[in-house]
Amino acid sequence: MRINNNMSAREVRRFVERNIGRRVDVDLIGGVDLEGVILSAGVTTFRLRIRRRGRNIVRRIAYASVREISLDRD
Repeated sequence: MRINNNMSAREVRRFVERNIGRRVDVDLIGGVDLEGVILSAGVTTFRLRIRRRGRNIVRRIAYASVREISLDRD
């Protein structure tokens, strides 16, 4: 049983691999909240396409830096 409510890197990786191409909400450990589409999943990181000011930005995120990730239900 985990004491904190952060997801483990293994849980995040499994979620990302199952949901490539889908829109997700990502909460990072540093308090940043991101919303975007999962582009690819690597060994230690995944790529997220984020829409900012009318442009697409691709951000590489480490599995270990994710506190919570869920499908976007908008």
